[in-house]
Amino acid sequence: MTGKRRLSSLADSAQATIFYCLTGLHGAHVFVGLNLLLFANIRAFRGHFTPKEHRGVEVPGIYWHFVDIMWIIVFVTVYVL
Repeated sequence: MTGKRRLSSLADSAQATIFYCLTGLHGAHVFVGLNLLLFANIRAFRGHFTPKEHRGVEVPGIYWHFVDIMWIIVFVTVYVL
């Protein structure tokens, strides 16, 4: 390969495997979180929540905290180390 740079694939090395698995898993969690927020917004617009019954809003918020913590771990593992 003269002068052409090829993107690494999943089977090239352990480092590439870890990169793709970590970023893919994080992407899947982001997708789930976006769907949770979408459903929470739909339910909110339909008036399903009250000051006493709001778990449908709280659960996606807690999940996003989990996704944020996972992003910090992925960022440090993949980009800092």
